[in-house]
Amino acid sequence: MATLLRIIASASEDSESECMGGEDLEVVSQLHPEISRMICERGWRSLTPVQRMAILRILAGDNILAMAPTGHGKTEAALLPILSLMLREGDGGKGVRVLYITPLRALINDLTVRIEWWASRLGFKVGRKHGDVPQVERMRRHREIPDILITTPESLEIDLDWSVKFRKHYSTVSWVIIDEVHELVGTKRGAQLAVLLERLSHISGRDFQRIMLSATVGDPEGVARYFAGSSGRGLSIVRGGGYKDIRFSIRSVDDSSGDAIEKAIKEVARSIEPPTLIFTNSRYVAERIYEGLEKIGLGKMAVHHSSVSHELRENIERSLRSGDIEVVIATKTLELGIDIGCINKVIMFRPPGQVSSLVQRTGRSGHSVGEVSRGVIVALDGVDVVTAASMISLLSEGYLERPYMLEKPLDVLAREIVGWVLRGDSVALDVIYRVIKRAYPYRDLEWGLFAEVVSELVRNGVLEYSGNNVVKLGRGFFNVWRFDQRWKTSRMFTEFFTFISENAMFAVRAGDRVVGYLDDQYVFRILRVGDVIRIGGRPWRISRIDEDSMTIDVTQTDESESLIPLWKGEAPTRSRSVAERFYEIIANGFKPPSILDEDSVDDISRSLEELRSWFSRNRIPVPSRDTMLVEDLGDEEVILYPFGDKLAEAIGYLLLYIASKREGMDVGVRITPYGISIKARGTGFRDLLSEIGSGDDVEEYMFEALRRSPRLSIKIKEIQHSFGYLGRVPEESIVYREAVRQIMEDLESEGDLETFFKAIASGGIRVIRVPRSGSPSPLSRKILSTPHIRPWLKDASYLIAKLLKGFAMTVTEISEALELPEKFVESKLKEMRKNKQYRVVQFKDVDTGEWRWALAEDLETLSRSPEFQACFIPRGIYDHVECSLKYDHSSAQVKFVIKTNDLEEGVKRIIENTSADEIYEVRVTPINVLGSKDASIAYYNIPREALQYIIRNALAYIEKTSSGY
Repeated sequence: MATLLRIIASASEDSESECMGGEDLEVVSQLHPEISRMICERGWRSLTPVQRMAILRILAGDNILAMAPTGHGKTEAALLPILSLMLREGDGGKGVRVLYITPLRALINDLTVRIEWWASRLGFKVGRKHGDVPQVERMRRHREIPDILITTPESLEIDLDWSVKFRKHYSTVSWVIIDEVHELVGTKRGAQLAVLLERLSHISGRDFQRIMLSATVGDPEGVARYFAGSSGRGLSIVRGGGYKDIRFSIRSVDDSSGDAIEKAIKEVARSIEPPTLIFTNSRYVAERIYEGLEKIGLGKMAVHHSSVSHELRENIERSLRSGDIEVVIATKTLELGIDIGCINKVIMFRPPGQVSSLVQRTGRSGHSVGEVSRGVIVALDGVDVVTAASMISLLSEGYLERPYMLEKPLDVLAREIVGWVLRGDSVALDVIYRVIKRAYPYRDLEWGLFAEVVSELVRNGVLEYSGNNVVKLGRGFFNVWRFDQRWKTSRMFTEFFTFISENAMFAVRAGDRVVGYLDDQYVFRILRVGDVIRIGGRPWRISRIDEDSMTIDVTQTDESESLIPLWKGEAPTRSRSVAERFYEIIANGFKPPSILDEDSVDDISRSLEELRSWFSRNRIPVPSRDTMLVEDLGDEEVILYPFGDKLAEAIGYLLLYIASKREGMDVGVRITPYGISIKARGTGFRDLLSEIGSGDDVEEYMFEALRRSPRLSIKIKEIQHSFGYLGRVPEESIVYREAVRQIMEDLESEGDLETFFKAIASGGIRVIRVPRSGSPSPLSRKILSTPHIRPWLKDASYLIAKLLKGFAMTVTEISEALELPEKFVESKLKEMRKNKQYRVVQFKDVDTGEWRWALAEDLETLSRSPEFQACFIPRGIYDHVECSLKYDHSSAQVKFVIKTNDLEEGVKRIIENTSADEIYEVRVTPINVLGSKDASIAYYNIPREALQYIIRNALAYIEKTSSGY
């Protein structure tokens, strides 16, 4: 101890006799003397709480989760004891000893500078690896192996899968630091990293120490276990510093005049105190606010979100640190700990979805220990105001959401299996299985499920068997993951290593010209043929949506009455806890916490009175966890209840399913955390309850509901390439089942559906119906301002074609078999008459007189089948038949008269004189022996090769109906 004190005193003898004392000195004394000297050189006078506790636990050899707000020195809390241990161990040989993993590559450059200050002075080399590192630097790390490597999960995946030469240098890893772990846990990137850590342990043969750094989270034990995996070390939770000193204010705007967004932008401008961060909940809104502030005359601004290039984002961060930029409008990209210098104030345009985001965003101001973080929430209306108050109320009680833990995602599993063999190695499946099962998300993985995933990969050519229970890379891999994206359905090779997903975009085309792009979630959830949207300042009517080519065809229109509001993805998920507190405050009042400024209280009181007065005036209880209101608005029904986004979405899909099954596809639901609405002529919440009852069969209903929901289409597109699918995914495949499972797990993460319906059936949740009255509640008005989500049946053409194969059915029969509305089936069949892949034709049933539909390719077979042969064999009553052909809707008729006793030759003559592959209208009129014409029958969109069967069917049907035989 005396020696250490002399070292510290020597390092600071020009200023003070000691750079720190007391408990901090006791902690520092356990570090290597060189580290202690550098702490004084750095000018530190004390340790932060997280540093004080984390250093001791790391030196003791524990795995730890260290939690503290931004600016509390978590990086040094992890790094300094590790450097101390490295110094004491001496030369560790050639190889990476410390792996520092961060979820955001934008953090890597800052971290490299920060870590190098310590490591380089001690003789340790620091390297970095991510996609934007120059090639020269990447090659250098092969010659000069870094002792400390800073990277992302994706770059680690590339090294373990593809970089054979460098992979061997991971065998020396003794410490792994995972930064911003709250951003990874429970996500597919997190599951990927959990497996990579076990693969790393397998390569190194070491139980390396795992240090996790995080903002404060709602379930620290669960987060720590997630990445501790199979490690046998002790596991410690370090809670350092709790919440920062934080202050909030809420600013609302008067939305009565309908220009709330413009007023809100002016409020944002008034609240700016440079340097200021403005957080929004989507990229679209960030750009909208930038435009609005620019019109007001503000300068020195920039927009920072995931669509902005990496280089430009880095420039913005540097400019903010230097003062060249004073205001940055950002999405989640700046929630994490990127160094942006001192921020004076954070402004949030509308409340974020969760309390954890509220803390993280506000904590970007007052970055250093002891400084006050100031956050302003700009609200568009009273619902926003009370939502913000609810989040601040929960935060003041120490509440944070528990992160949702995704269990054994099979698409991640599939890619990790393939990753083992990517460089041509043959690997025993039992080895892969044992290692992956050690990862926490896959701790319950059964061999049978693992084997089923392998079989799917083999079936699709991504893997091949090279021996008994041994696999290698299959030839089909590079059809899916290509170095050049030759096919629209394939993916670039580099995408194989990442689970960072951007929403796919539909190209909007007017003729051959692309006029814009739309988010796929917006298209699947909201848009349909016939809708009018505004792009580039003009209204366009949608004429076609092609899911396979991801294109939307539009025509310009002057109509704007039915304009669908432009909507972009990325809206935050809003938790059930916030929704429950929202209704509690309306019912019981708001007790302002000390972290809220006094000026905000008046705004909250006014908003509460506006929301509460409707309930008291109508003598109706405020919704709560055990009380639900169903408000009848005539053509729409609103269900007010503290659902939260997840449960609301699940109930919304069930309502969509039941309504569309009864009434067709022209139905819709609106989903918010506080309530949902159903727009359907004769279906409402009561019908949902009567169908589902106590919820015993709710999973089966939910499966059918998801088949018609936009969510399933989006999820299948997200995961199918991991299993080797380029095109259609069969319903019986593991991919389809996994897509449904992942959605169900997510939707039920805040509330079990069966429990919910049982509570209603038993009276645990009272359902109070509110009859139609003079005006809807303010909450209902808010819900009605959101766009409808409408049914989207993925691959309806495929399902119909699959059902029709080898047979012919009526619209009613198809409708009943597929549980689809007849109007929808009929509309889809008419579309399929022009579908090259699943072309259908209709013909008359001579026994029943009904139209039957069949695949065009099956007509010849059906004409000889016992069931339908009679429909294509005329009895010869007529001598001649007139065939009138129209090649398009507006063309003149072209008439042919042929003998009925030589139909084949006559049809051949017609085909020889017809250049079109498809005939828009074929009208068949028999001519009797006297030369007069009998009744005619018309068929539409007939391929040339089907013409003779259509003429035979017309003759057989007319003979039957006219003669009555």
